[in-house]
Amino acid sequence: MQRYVLTERGKYLIAIIIVFLVLITTLVYVIRLIPQSPAEPSIGTNGDNQDGLESDDPGENPDVTPEPTPTPPGGDDNVQETPDPSLSGPIYFSLDAGVLAFLFTPHVQDKIDENTDSLIGELLTSPKNDEDAKISVEVPQLPDDDKTILTAAIINSLNLYDILLSDIIFFTYQPEPDIQTFEIKISILPLSLSN
Repeated sequence: MQRYVLTERGKYLIAIIIVFLVLITTLVYVIRLIPQSPAEPSIGTNGDNQDGLESDDPGENPDVTPEPTPTPPGGDDNVQETPDPSLSGPIYFSLDAGVLAFLFTPHVQDKIDENTDSLIGELLTSPKNDEDAKISVEVPQLPDDDKTILTAAIINSLNLYDILLSDIIFFTYQPEPDIQTFEIKISILPLSLSN
């Protein structure tokens, strides 16, 4: 029976081969992760959160093809539909109290949904809304991009009913961690409470 003995040169050769295989495996793994690694979330022109998986320019990332957004029948291409109704819409309304609460998801909305928008119009007919009243809006503390989307949506909706920015008072609250859908509350503040 013949015995094989490893020489010093053979030991070095095996160590080099092992290191080389580990480096190749690591390199392949890193290359596969690079296109899938989450980048800073970017907000597209329609307000959708792209989460780094899809860019505004389809030529920027050839591995990902953007999915077409379905358009409602007879609708405009620029109209954005909320995919899941549970992510938006009114949850509380009282004309007498002058209060409307609704859900808003900045990652899938860039404007107030139609149901909430029409209730805002109704809210403004509240007996509490006299000529000196202010509009109180309670919004969550959000990152700048989401806060911009939310406040612009609220201001645009109130502007439809001729509410001036000077008549809107924003209050912020600390939301629960790790949620994407937030409760927004719009209230009519009579002059005695708004001063």
